[in-house]
Amino acid sequence: MEPYHDRIREAVVQALSPSSRKALHARILAVIGWAGRGTAEELVFHSLGAGRTDDAARHAQVAGAEALQVMAFAKAARFFEQALELGHWDAEPQRELQEDLARALGFAGRSRDAAARYLEAAEEAPADHRRRLRLCAAEQFLWGGYVDRAKEVLGEALREVGMRIPRTGLGAVARFLALRILLRFRGLGFTERAAEVLPPREIATVDVFLSAGTGIGMADPLVGSLFQVRALLGALRLGEPFRVARCLCVEATYRAAFGGTGYRRAEDLLARAGGIFERLNSDPGRVLHSLGTGMSMFQQGRWRECLDATTRGREIGISRCTGMTFELNTTEFFRCHAMAWLGRLAEARRGFDALVADARERGDRHTVAHIVGAAMIPPPLLDDDVERARADLEEARASLPRGERDLLAAYTFRGLAIASLYAGDVPRAARWSERLSALLRSPVVGGVKIIRIYAADIRAGVALLRASKDVHAVPGARRPVRREARYLRSFGLAWPDTIAAFLDAQLAALDGDPVASAEACRIAETRCEAIGMKIHALAARCCRLSLSAPQSDEVAAAYGALRACGVAAPQRLVAMLAPAIVTEPTP
Repeated sequence: MEPYHDRIREAVVQALSPSSRKALHARILAVIGWAGRGTAEELVFHSLGAGRTDDAARHAQVAGAEALQVMAFAKAARFFEQALELGHWDAEPQRELQEDLARALGFAGRSRDAAARYLEAAEEAPADHRRRLRLCAAEQFLWGGYVDRAKEVLGEALREVGMRIPRTGLGAVARFLALRILLRFRGLGFTERAAEVLPPREIATVDVFLSAGTGIGMADPLVGSLFQVRALLGALRLGEPFRVARCLCVEATYRAAFGGTGYRRAEDLLARAGGIFERLNSDPGRVLHSLGTGMSMFQQGRWRECLDATTRGREIGISRCTGMTFELNTTEFFRCHAMAWLGRLAEARRGFDALVADARERGDRHTVAHIVGAAMIPPPLLDDDVERARADLEEARASLPRGERDLLAAYTFRGLAIASLYAGDVPRAARWSERLSALLRSPVVGGVKIIRIYAADIRAGVALLRASKDVHAVPGARRPVRREARYLRSFGLAWPDTIAAFLDAQLAALDGDPVASAEACRIAETRCEAIGMKIHALAARCCRLSLSAPQSDEVAAAYGALRACGVAAPQRLVAMLAPAIVTEPTP
């Protein structure tokens, strides 16, 4: 018999004495046991009600395992926690439960909690197993953005096998170059072997090197690439095809990040990896390949291809894969960034807001810092909210690893500089620009080409903003802006070339030649449209029309198009992008 309404059930239960409730739970347990029809979750509930905590712990363990199988990761974690709290376990079963809990927490995206549980499980584990659990903990700390803690735990585990993380940038560079030379001479060939015939310890080591290469690389690309090369060499030596292909995808993202001939090499590596994943008919592999493709395209400013790849990976991951929280969050991160560059600001904002809310709940500092700093424009500025943008960026800055010398710091300084340019605050913009440029002298950040492009754009923006506010600064602005325009063109990529064309337009405006400036704006607009940079294309159109037909209805229509994209104060945004042309923002 089932009560019609919960309040009826609650009233009946409340009327029972504690001893009666306990007896009824015991009778229900007996009936369920006799019929063999109760679920593990029901057995937990009634065992607790009957005061049989040891039985409840055993059933909670089973319920957790069942929840894990059906991808109910948060539910599985709750049951495993309950089993640990209620039961009186021997050392080995307790450690296994802690590992199950850590695994469920990791799948649920609670990286920091998962890492803590792995470390608890490692305390009483045998030496080899303890090292593996520490490596798992380091992996989870990395995925949550706790880079300093991850390096500490990873260093402890590596020291046990005679390895260490380089302490200096020069040491990392030397080791990185040595491994690169080894990889070049060795080549990418391998003898295929099944994972089942390979030593589990060696597989685990490759997996952790790869996780370190991915996780550390989000903050320290130099050390991250060092671990990535180790992972790739190890995977090729073992010959397990899925791991080889996965390492090739990550290697491609590093090659694209470091630029130059790396762009072409990245495409070759991704083609190899994609072929292996298709031969294996692996949906997780397709997600990894789509993510690697999206990240490589993003580094080159190929926004449309980035969006296509990440959308494809997201759809496959959500519908067909489990246990890929980090990969899917990273895929969504790049998908939203691509949408922003393509002018789909409303969709990008919804995605960013969801990612930030989820990341804050899980304690994932990587995602928060990257979104607020690496976005094309810090999201609150689209609402014309400078103070909120600065508050978000300062929050991200407070979570940076010690020393503020890594990639997360570079993105955060970039965001703070953009917020200052938007506010028209020359001293602040100059200060953050200088801090960003100083990071480029570090081997940790200096090799990442997209950061160099961002820094050049901001340096030019500071010079132009200063000239727009002080006529005496105009002569001194021309040389640095011309230098940055030449530098942007040296990358051989379409998107910095369009930024350089925008700088040409502003140089002409500084020279007092509105006709040449309008023509340069037209060129910038055409180039932006060709690669899908809609916001920049509309900004260039606003500038062109402001110079050539300032009283026409087309000017208002151009600003209206920006407003329709989700920009609350379009003239203020254009004034940030082109301060030498548009200097009087409206509310």
